[in-house]
Amino acid sequence: MKTKNMEKTNFTKNQFISTGGVAKRLGLSSVTVQKMVDEGVLAAFKTMGGHRRVLLESVENFERDIARQLSGGGDVKERDVP
Repeated sequence: MKTKNMEKTNFTKNQFISTGGVAKRLGLSSVTVQKMVDEGVLAAFKTMGGHRRVLLESVENFERDIARQLSGGGDVKERDVP
């Protein structure tokens, strides 16, 4: 999957986080986060300079999904594994 197109949605600047910020928050490498964005696991857009900005809500949903899976509350899906 490709980076989700969010052009038509109104967001504020503080609703996004850099791939480096996501990597630090999730304990992953920046390259892994970039791949997750490119595969559509995390919703994001690219700035005019080519930098990815990840929707914070997408990161929070990912964290919730992983926590639920680790607690036995759901099956691990192939797309959820970075």
